[in-house]
Amino acid sequence: MTNRDISIEQFKAQIENGFRFLKFAEPLETDYRDLHRERHRAKQLSTIAVGMVILLLLFPVDLQALPQDIIPLYFLFRLGLAIPFLLFVTACHFMADLKRYVQVASLAAVQLISTGTVILYVVSARQNYHFPYEGLILVLMVTFFMTGLRFRTTLVSAIVTLGCFELGALLFIAPELRHPADSFYLLATVLCGATGAYSVEYQKRKSYLQNAIVEDLATKDGLTQLYNRTAIMDKLAHTLQYAKREGKYITLYLADIDCFKNYNDNYGHVAGDKCLIQVADTLQSCCQRTLDFAGRYGGEEFLLVWFDTNPLESHALIDRVHEKINALEIPHEHSTAAPHITVSGGFINLIPNDSTDVESLLHHADMALYNAKRRGRNQVSQVATPDYA
Repeated sequence: MTNRDISIEQFKAQIENGFRFLKFAEPLETDYRDLHRERHRAKQLSTIAVGMVILLLLFPVDLQALPQDIIPLYFLFRLGLAIPFLLFVTACHFMADLKRYVQVASLAAVQLISTGTVILYVVSARQNYHFPYEGLILVLMVTFFMTGLRFRTTLVSAIVTLGCFELGALLFIAPELRHPADSFYLLATVLCGATGAYSVEYQKRKSYLQNAIVEDLATKDGLTQLYNRTAIMDKLAHTLQYAKREGKYITLYLADIDCFKNYNDNYGHVAGDKCLIQVADTLQSCCQRTLDFAGRYGGEEFLLVWFDTNPLESHALIDRVHEKINALEIPHEHSTAAPHITVSGGFINLIPNDSTDVESLLHHADMALYNAKRRGRNQVSQVATPDYA
């Protein structure tokens, strides 16, 4: 799931602007990277486990053929550096303070293994032994497709590996001992791997944006574009838990358009839909902070939630809502409350405790709304703070 606090318009703008260089504008890029890291955690841990098993299995195979002088260097790179680095990357996944370094640590581990393989290849060639360069092809393909590293990181790693291989061969291996085909196949592996990895990450980023938009559509009311009832319950539960944890006030306000059935019956459903949209836009404009939100609770009934609003602030916000609705001056000659569209409202304002739940909040706000209607509409009523507050 994407970050709740990022506007859906930012996702739409990113799709329109494109991302051919595989980078989003902030805060989308940070959110994508966090999501990418969490989603690839199991994949990367599996790759590390498989990588360590392969390294250990290669020991008897390599040691049978390696020149004796190279064996200490082989142990240094494999046992002394590669496996400890892989274990460190594993630790980064489980330690909160190190999670943000997973990509860097993974890159360091991959680069260490590939550079170590290049050094072993060069040193072996100087002793007229052809160390299996195919290990580099394996490392490159694992880097591109199995490590969970982002494309830019894998491309840099592959280029560095290829550069080290070519430079080592050029500077330390005699021309007659070089194998040009090795360089060709390594270059081909980098080109194929980079092309495939680019396509994979491009599709992942595209899916990230598209899924966020689809997710948003599933949470919005089709007419008013406010949150629908399902999303309201989810967001209200999330906000309530946060208010409990932080010991902050929460205000829940239910608003109902007065005599809306009469409006529909006399002005028509097209005019009624237009009225609902105008009221919804007005209510949305009253929710400006990150954790504040407005939703269509059902029919002509709306719900607004304000986080961290004390009693004085909640009264001021609700007065502002009624002022803005009245300022719309939508004619309603068939209302018993006023000659224009008005709303009745009920709200509850409290610092929740462990026993406070969503159903109780809605029940008390609904009771307050009922009282406002019973007293003549076009007014607001506050429920007395319940015992559990």
